[in-house]
Amino acid sequence: MPVRVELEVQGMTCDDCARHVERALRSVPGVLSARVPHWSSGKAEAIVEGEVPDSAMEEAVARAGYRARVVRAELPEAPAAPRGDGRFDLLIIGGGSAAFAAAIRAAELGARVALVEAGTLGGPA
Repeated sequence: MPVRVELEVQGMTCDDCARHVERALRSVPGVLSARVPHWSSGKAEAIVEGEVPDSAMEEAVARAGYRARVVRAELPEAPAAPRGDGRFDLLIIGGGSAAFAAAIRAAELGARVALVEAGTLGGPA
């Protein structure tokens, strides 16, 4: 079962730094995905499967030129179960402002709408 791992990262000063950290984490065997919400947060998260040592992630980030420390690992949130029979008239991929506008308008017109977003609903924080 996949596990969400949170890391504290020091040394990031720009968006490119965040991309380097994400790329470094994704290079570790067993890391399914990696995300830095914003370089100024000093945080990164990875979804890992199987036994991925904290040290492997920390060392990968160090090779990219930053310092990282695993601070927490937890199970990812379970996806919301669809209501009713799970059938929809409209499926919207993405959760930004345009997606919300489309979902609201479609619902106003009587459509059964599902909105799918990998990150935070409403777009980046």
